[in-house]
Amino acid sequence: MKRQKIPKLRVPIPRTGGAMKSKKDYDRKGDKVRLKEEIANKDTSVIPFGDYCYRGKYACPYHGFIFSRPEQENGWCDYLGTGDYEMNRTVPWTDTSGKTNTAEELGLPFSLLWDMCKECGINEP
Repeated sequence: MKRQKIPKLRVPIPRTGGAMKSKKDYDRKGDKVRLKEEIANKDTSVIPFGDYCYRGKYACPYHGFIFSRPEQENGWCDYLGTGDYEMNRTVPWTDTSGKTNTAEELGLPFSLLWDMCKECGINEP
């Protein structure tokens, strides 16, 4: 199976405690540990603002891909603990007539994590 190319988005490490004065004050390892703790505690402050799982070069640390899944069902969100594949099979969608189906039953990929669109609703305008 050929590996999909995705854009490289760097996740900046959140800074705390004011401006850095010199390189000696910069503790990258400590910042990484704080970021891991924020993710483990499901901290919403690391989720970017807007409708997407990224903003500029900042990508949401909860977002990921599962490359063994089909292209439009390979998005994953650690914050929600689910991905496109699971959401398309379990989340009910109601059409204008009031009939409820899952995306799989309709044959459509309604979940958009694969396209880095937010499904969590956190920090949306």
